[in-house]
Amino acid sequence: MVGSSNLPRPTIVLLLLEPNDVSKDIVLNAARRRQVSRVAEMSLDQSSIPGLGKGRLEALTDGIFATVMTVLVLSLSVPVIANGVTGPKLSSEVVGDIVTLWPDIVGYVLSFLLLAVLWISHHSVFHYVTRVDRPLLWLNTLFLLTIGFLPFSTALIGRYPEVQVPVIIYGKLLHAGYPILFYPKQPPSRSRT
Repeated sequence: MVGSSNLPRPTIVLLLLEPNDVSKDIVLNAARRRQVSRVAEMSLDQSSIPGLGKGRLEALTDGIFATVMTVLVLSLSVPVIANGVTGPKLSSEVVGDIVTLWPDIVGYVLSFLLLAVLWISHHSVFHYVTRVDRPLLWLNTLFLLTIGFLPFSTALIGRYPEVQVPVIIYGKLLHAGYPILFYPKQPPSRSRT
């Protein structure tokens, strides 16, 4: 519908009653209840950052996981066979080239499954999160940064499966992102005394 909005409309109460009239209290109490009701609706999101609630953070995380899981397959390349090869020779060359891709294929499968486990773990942790604050936002951003590098480290392991450095890079990236999975379920409230 054009021009409609889900935002609450401001309430204007004009009182043309005598100061000690009982109906004045009724009107004021009704206006206060509506205001408290709107405040309660707005505070359901429990975010210390205006406009950035738990739902938006979860949507960003889901989008990045989906993108990374899709980009992960780009480390696999289809074998190219020389022109003029036909019949059984073509089949054996295709099979031979696919066999040489085994480190890439294994890396893809393991990384995809690892991303699935991390996504499920993130979802489980965020089930208990009731309030998004800046430390959680930055911790989640660091987690997503490490997730975004996973296709690079997977391709590195696929290209150099017998070298230790790609494995170290892969492990360090995962280790750097783990703190989000152990973030307190209820962030401590700050007392203003």
